[in-house]
Amino acid sequence: MAACQGPRAQVAIATVPEVTVAAVTSYVLAQFLAIPLAGLWRWLTAVIVTQMSVGGSLKATIEYYVGTLAARFTAGAIGALLPHDNELSLLVVLALAIAPLALLAAVKPHFRVGPFTAVLVVLGTSATHTDPIGSAVYRVIEVALGGATGLVVSLLCSRSRSVC
Repeated sequence: MAACQGPRAQVAIATVPEVTVAAVTSYVLAQFLAIPLAGLWRWLTAVIVTQMSVGGSLKATIEYYVGTLAARFTAGAIGALLPHDNELSLLVVLALAIAPLALLAAVKPHFRVGPFTAVLVVLGTSATHTDPIGSAVYRVIEVALGGATGLVVSLLCSRSRSVC
């Protein structure tokens, strides 16, 4: 019980409604907008970027979005330019999409979502029944909407003007 005491624990516990509202709101909006896979990446993004402060949420949203954009262009282009209709070619495309993004993430931590996004863009084509460019576009749209949802919830639920 000692772990749930003190000012830091109170702030951490106060984020529970924020993260919950962000996830539920994103899911409902994804259903309303008929986003493929029930907007899975939208509501996951909202949960990931919702932080203990509005400033933290803004920073997390910007980093997540910039990393997603970098991966979208890299993985989308590689996936579109190189055919990958069997397991071996899929592994090659996956490796070629992830390697430069892993290097970028190692050098600049702001891009750490890049390799993850590359996997989603390359492998997501079968789940969304679209091409690599379409998969990349869906990913960027969902991250933008999820980030916006997380920010709005953080603004509305901040401890100074709590609506949650």
